[in-house]
Formats: sequence, C-alpha cells, structure tokens
Amino acid sequence: MGQLTTLKIKALRVRGLFGDGAGLYLRVGQTGSKAWIQRIVVGGKRRDMGLGGWPEISLQEARARAVMNRQAIAQGRDPLAERQEEKRQAAVPTFREAAERYYQDNLPRWKPGRH
Repeated sequence: MGQLTTLKIKALRVRGLFGDGAGLYLRVGQTGSKAWIQRIVVGGKRRDMGLGGWPEISLQEARARAVMNRQAIAQGRDPLAERQEEKRQAAVPTFREAAERYYQDNLPRWKPGRH
C-alpha cells in the first residue's frame, strides 16, 4: 500500500505534501514539523482531516486511522463531523457538573449552616 517508510519520513526536510497512498499524506511544514493529513470526500466535497503529528502518530497508526475513516465513510458517516461533535460535547458540562462546580467555588464565601 504505502510509498512512505519510517526512514524516508525521518529524511524528509523539504516543505510539502508527501503521499503514502489511498489519500494519506505527510505534510512537512516550513519549520520541519511533520503531520499526517487524510484527504477524504464526504457528500461530494473534498476535505482534509488531520490525523496527528509525526512521530507521536507513527506511520502504522496513521494508516490504521485512515482505514477506519474510510470505513466510516463507506458506512455513510462523516468522521470529521463526528470528531467535531465529540469536542463540542466534551466542552459543555452537564447541569449537575456545572451546579457542583458552582457550589464548590462559592462554598468559602457562604455562611455556615444556611445552605
């Protein structure tokens, strides 16, 4: 499948996109930073989805994530929208969490025995 190897990735110094095949690319930035990008088509629109930076995300792991995303698209799901929804839900606390946080934050200011 892949055209990239770990040795080739380590040797890359030139800025640009380097394809591994099946829509998986390694983007090398101006400073030499390297990140995995997957080009996907969802609903007729091409989108670039970040998979993480190299070496934190290895070549094998990037390929595995790309396969999972392609499977999700084949099932009619949008992996990019799912990721954005997960982030949104993680940022919004439940009512119970917000109430407990408010209680703990204000407890030192309240008089004892009245609440």
